Amino acid sequence: MVALVLLIAIVNVANLMIGQTAARQRELTLRASLGATPGRLARQLLTEALVLAVTGGSIGTLLAFGQLTLLKHWLPADTPRLAEVAIDERILAFTAAVSLGSGLLFGLLPAWRARTPRSLNALEGSRSTVSAMGLRTDAALVMTEAAFAAILLVGAGLLLRSFWTLLLVNPGFRVESVVTAELSPERAAAESLQKTVNLYEQVRAKLAAYPGVMNVGAMDVLPLTPEASAFAAAIEDHPRPPQEPQFVLWRTEVTPEHLDTLDIHLLEGRRFTAGDRKGAPLVVLISKATARRYWPDRSPIGRRLKPVWDNEWRTIVGVVDDVKNYSIIGPPEWVNGEVYLPLAQAMYTPQSLSLIARLGGEPVGFEKRLPEMIKEVCANCAVSKIASMETVVASAVQAPRSTAWLVGGFALLALVLAAAGIYGVVSHGVLRRTRELGVRLALGASRSRIAWLVVGSSLSYTVVGTAIGLCASWGLARWIKTLLYGVGEHDLMSFSVAPVILAAISILASLFPVYHAVRIDPAQSLRDG
Repeated sequence: MVALVLLIAIVNVANLMIGQTAARQRELTLRASLGATPGRLARQLLTEALVLAVTGGSIGTLLAFGQLTLLKHWLPADTPRLAEVAIDERILAFTAAVSLGSGLLFGLLPAWRARTPRSLNALEGSRSTVSAMGLRTDAALVMTEAAFAAILLVGAGLLLRSFWTLLLVNPGFRVESVVTAELSPERAAAESLQKTVNLYEQVRAKLAAYPGVMNVGAMDVLPLTPEASAFAAAIEDHPRPPQEPQFVLWRTEVTPEHLDTLDIHLLEGRRFTAGDRKGAPLVVLISKATARRYWPDRSPIGRRLKPVWDNEWRTIVGVVDDVKNYSIIGPPEWVNGEVYLPLAQAMYTPQSLSLIARLGGEPVGFEKRLPEMIKEVCANCAVSKIASMETVVASAVQAPRSTAWLVGGFALLALVLAAAGIYGVVSHGVLRRTRELGVRLALGASRSRIAWLVVGSSLSYTVVGTAIGLCASWGLARWIKTLLYGVGEHDLMSFSVAPVILAAISILASLFPVYHAVRIDPAQSLRDG
């Protein structure tokens, strides 16, 4: 993205340098007549381009220091490694290299044109005429900018469409008026699973007594928290040889109140109860997708599964609706199903618990009182990560949201630069073709015909460049395939919007040059030519 925007900027500056070279034709012709070699003229123009690049890079670096300060102020305090972000010698060296490289790039074309005898001859001509080489250069500049802008627009369209699809995803539970917090018991309370369960019961009783609290539950891993919580399982109805990979099931250890607190629908069988504890028959709940995968034509109730290292089977007692436990886009490919275990029958003693509480109204006051209430039960327990479930779900799409807005911002910047570049090319072209356009008007051409001549050439270059950009985007789209959800990398809408936007930008950028072209006085232009 940065490279594409930089290239568009380079094309813009190259266009300005070419226009400046054409405006200095008398000076360059005079220098040539006084003995300056074509190579000397080329070095002069290249040196000017490098000075321009160094100056621009220096100003940009100074602005970057201020921008970094603003970013640190605006970004959330818990942004990872925010304090470590700094402009050091490596950044300065990279910036210097990019600035000098850019100067060489946007100075090469004017320098190359100035070093050839044909270019020097052209400099002696009238400013109101344009050569075939000039027309080809204008066309190449516009097409290049349109191609780069099209690539960015397609990428932004794909990511924004994907982000919008993510926003519409149902996580499988109700997030309104739910507060979460992480409880880390003291070492004595976490020595055994039974002590952890007893501590939870005390905390649950304390929180449930708070006015407005409807349900309180707990789980080992909060939904949409991509922490590995899976085990290799043996499924009674689907045996696998020991030498083959076993089934990998995502597990979540929950309390009996879990389903009611998050409003997860029970589709078949029963919920966990207080009787599902150590010493009682081992039980599990499974997700709807898991039931459909392994028992598509019969009920899974009563079927059994177990960890491959365990000798005791766990009986399936219920089927619940699918929940986005791992991430908003669903479980990873290596997960073959999702199960729930009673916390009292957990495989291991959890080192922390994620508390969840559903309130009947706004949870603001409850969040402030939550640490105090837990301290009354367990003075040495640590309480952290207090947040609403809405915040947790919003955080789950934070990365794709940031990526989409980042690419969208670069695409918007590319559009602004492309519009400026197209305007510069068209405006400069009209200036150089003043005599030609005046002759056309003198021979009877209508003002509308002149307007279409200017707009048509700009639009045709833009269309060709856009087509090239779309072809490149079609091949490059596979690189962002893993960032997309619910949208194909060759999404028709994303590829269709870019040409429309660029065509509109091309027409808008041509309006002022068209206005100048249709107001040309034929007699005056012929006298000036």
